[in-house]
Amino acid sequence: MRVTDWIVSTTLLDGGASVSKQEIVHQLLLKLAEGAFVSQPDVPALQDAVLRREALGSTGIGLGVAIPHTKSTLVTRPLAILAVCRVPVDFDSIDQEPVDIIVLCLSPRDLSERNRRESIRWSEFLVQRLAGGEFQRRLRQATSAQQIMELLNAEDQPEA
Repeated sequence: MRVTDWIVSTTLLDGGASVSKQEIVHQLLLKLAEGAFVSQPDVPALQDAVLRREALGSTGIGLGVAIPHTKSTLVTRPLAILAVCRVPVDFDSIDQEPVDIIVLCLSPRDLSERNRRESIRWSEFLVQRLAGGEFQRRLRQATSAQQIMELLNAEDQPEA
């Protein structure tokens, strides 16, 4: 399983202090709809689901990274979009710092046991890769969505 099996889209966002978490989530869902990964009419319901999950506790995990996520019957397979914000945004992170790397993850509500295990492995792999270091530095230096996707394509598969 490769990172790009799950991260189906990438983008650069302007970000900034005046951009809210809600706006970022909306922008990312619109990008997924533009790529036909989710249905345009489903964007409001998916946004509500992500923000309901966010209300339980911020998915800003620290070190400038947030991984907002939700499960929904509106998606048929796990998928994600990775965004790099040129100017960090407030995401109510656990370390109280703004974020500039955001991975919005959507999963089907009903996952098979195999898919559930893969989802856990993928999540652990993603957090490990985004926990600082060289990969995070290269993401922040990317100048285009294509360059971000090339960085993802170069990543190794997670261990079995």
